[in-house]
Amino acid sequence: MEMFSNSESVFFLNLMKKQLRNSLGEAMGISPVRMSENSKGYSIELPVEDGKKEDFSMYLDGDVLVVSQINSWGNDLVNGAGFQSYIAVPNEADVHQLSIDCVAGQLKISMPRKEEVL
Repeated sequence: MEMFSNSESVFFLNLMKKQLRNSLGEAMGISPVRMSENSKGYSIELPVEDGKKEDFSMYLDGDVLVVSQINSWGNDLVNGAGFQSYIAVPNEADVHQLSIDCVAGQLKISMPRKEEVL
């Protein structure tokens, strides 16, 4: 007897992978992520040692935003002085409209909510 449907199994498997990535990241010294939500969208903060917003790259892997620090040649610094963080993106977030800023040792990422289609 099957306990979960296929879509439920995929959901739980993806959730477990995200949790494992975050747990491994913390154990390896990868920056912790703080996410907050308000009526307009989501705000994410990552502590960084230094840099400006151009020093970071981001891409979407399914529903996970991968943030890496890059060097002046455009290469990720994961194995050097930089970091890589995996951030689970809420379904309601509009990742195509995100904005970033780097201020006082904090990389700040803002994502508005998707507009509701009536």
